[in-house]
Amino acid sequence: MSLMSCLKLLTLTHMGATDIYLTASEACGRLRVSRETLRRLIASGEIEAYKAGPYLTSPYRIPEGAIADYLGRHRAGPAAGEAA
Repeated sequence: MSLMSCLKLLTLTHMGATDIYLTASEACGRLRVSRETLRRLIASGEIEAYKAGPYLTSPYRIPEGAIADYLGRHRAGPAAGEAA
């Protein structure tokens, strides 16, 4: 893994588990949404995110698990009228 890749991924070790935090751009790519849509999802609480600094302009970091949780809740189910 290159140095730039290592810098882009912020990993935090918490009680023996490693959580991977994505940048907003990486999260947008995985969700296939715009930055504005990602901002709305974060503001509404649908996606968990953390500020990476104390300032209003500090970037967000999104846990990889939060992306998986959101996608799991919003997967397309069977069409109306079809048996599950």
